[in-house]
Amino acid sequence: MRRISNALAPLAVIFLLGSAFQSAKAQQGAGATPNFGLNNPGWAEVLSVTPKWVVLQSADGRQYPVSSAALGRFIVRWPILPPMVSATALVEAEGQSPSVNTVLTNSVEVYEGAARGFVSPTYITPTDAGILRQYDATYTFGFDSMNQFWSMYPSQPAVAMQNVQLMTYIVAPVVNIFPLMLGTPSNQAIRIAPANGQAFRMTRIVVGSLDQLRPGDLVYAVPNDANNKSMALSVMIVYKKDYPVITHN
Repeated sequence: MRRISNALAPLAVIFLLGSAFQSAKAQQGAGATPNFGLNNPGWAEVLSVTPKWVVLQSADGRQYPVSSAALGRFIVRWPILPPMVSATALVEAEGQSPSVNTVLTNSVEVYEGAARGFVSPTYITPTDAGILRQYDATYTFGFDSMNQFWSMYPSQPAVAMQNVQLMTYIVAPVVNIFPLMLGTPSNQAIRIAPANGQAFRMTRIVVGSLDQLRPGDLVYAVPNDANNKSMALSVMIVYKKDYPVITHN
């Protein structure tokens, strides 16, 4: 999956940070503390909020005021239910594909409003050109002296994709809620189903604003510039525990 991973890395930063958050929560439960400070990205808690400032507090009690003008990329992640997804959202999912029109996953990311600019409509499957062949280490590819593509097969043919899970990555608009179906550029409907057979976790991602913050919110922050009086952040991702109040026009 190396080629897929390299191609999707810029699109999956938020998803990966979400996974890191789950790992960090587990570590905190075991007694570890977030590594956050003047020079270190990590986990903190919102201590207080005003229209112009947010104060973050690290696990050891240190406090860092951050101006609203120095927040950098500011993202808020909310847990949501399928009826909360708007008709204009872009939905991201990655998982196993037992059939050509099904993706099994445990996590679905829903980008709303301006946050849709963080991703682009994408549909990558194991059968896309060139991807199948990368799993077959016995194939050799290259170019001849006339710069024409050639392939050399071994005397004993190998079985491509043998013992390799078929994975699909998709970012697409919603065409149906129950079951969740996403539409591709070719008008194919892709069903998103829980890998565990019960339910997947659904997260709403929006561009943040200070009025969305509350004391106690957990934050992943990446300092950009800091001193003992204030801090600027290049990234701040806020993780909400409760469902948001959503009104779709």
